[in-house]
Amino acid sequence: MGPAKRLGRDAGLPAAGGAGRGVRLGTGGHRLLILAFGVAPAATLKPFSYLQIAFATLLGGAVFGLWPDGWSLAGMAVIAASGATAVWLDVREAPQPGRAAGARGR
Repeated sequence: MGPAKRLGRDAGLPAAGGAGRGVRLGTGGHRLLILAFGVAPAATLKPFSYLQIAFATLLGGAVFGLWPDGWSLAGMAVIAASGATAVWLDVREAPQPGRAAGARGR
């Protein structure tokens, strides 16, 4: 069996049309995210970026039958916890309406 046969459909690679659709969808999704950053603050949009990890995991399991091992899940948890902490700190330090900047009340 030659290299062309190994890299074709037998290897589970998408046909050229499927790859083109994937590129267009990915490009469109990133373009919408870039436009969203022009409208909303990063602290509001960042959780949507972390959802990519969850959806990629579910899609990889559903389509290809590949589920992450324990180390991968631990890494994903660290990334998600870091992102959630960053968002929490941004929201906590944001000025509250009706409060003077820099004033800390209880």
